Amino acid sequence: FGPGSGDTVSAVGDPHVTSITGEKFDLWVTGWSTFLQVPKNVEPNSVPKLLVTGNVQPYHAEKCAPAYLQTVKVTGSLIDHHEVMVRAGSLETSVPFGISLNGSAFIPIGSSGSSSFSSQSFSLHGKISEDEPGVWGPDAKLVIEVGAIMLTVTQHTEGRFDDSRSMLDVSVTGLDGVENVGGWLGVDGALSAGRAPPECLNVAFIAAGTHPRHDDDPEAVGFQSPHIW
Repeated sequence: FGPGSGDTVSAVGDPHVTSITGEKFDLWVTGWSTFLQVPKNVEPNSVPKLLVTGNVQPYHAEKCAPAYLQTVKVTGSLIDHHEVMVRAGSLETSVPFGISLNGSAFIPIGSSGSSSFSSQSFSLHGKISEDEPGVWGPDAKLVIEVGAIMLTVTQHTEGRFDDSRSMLDVSVTGLDGVENVGGWLGVDGALSAGRAPPECLNVAFIAAGTHPRHDDDPEAVGFQSPHIW
């Protein structure tokens, strides 16, 4: 069953965040926050080389509901001060997964199943893919390459049409040799990630089958939205 079924659902399998230090933890802070910042410390009125922020929302109104990632924004001098925004949305609705560049209207992945953009400093490649046949159906993915750094935003969708709910996963590779990385995926770790309310500490979170973990790749850091069943 899915979120639109009216049944009570429970989640999550894996820790939401796997950081560059190998720390794994759940993120209880909602709203916009910093997932990755290079360098960690930036002088006032200066621009980071790379900044990845995300808007995390609770899956539903219950206090113990897990959080999911709804929107991702990427900026920084390494991408020539462009702004890339990624919005979650079921491909079967009128507001699907979309990509905005420098404040433009959100553009869905083309009818051909892929969309690309490139400049001298970075490239974007969006596509519809089926990475886990039998577990998830075809869904949207965006890969942003900035030199050796590769940022992947992958969407998973629960349910169908207007009863669906889409959520984003983020993973980053290529950070070897990058010093002073801040944010949830950097060295900030769980320090300000919030704590589960006391009544939620013993909640049994149930994983929805098997799906790739970010730590399958020892170089990857990332955030996984909950996978509900």
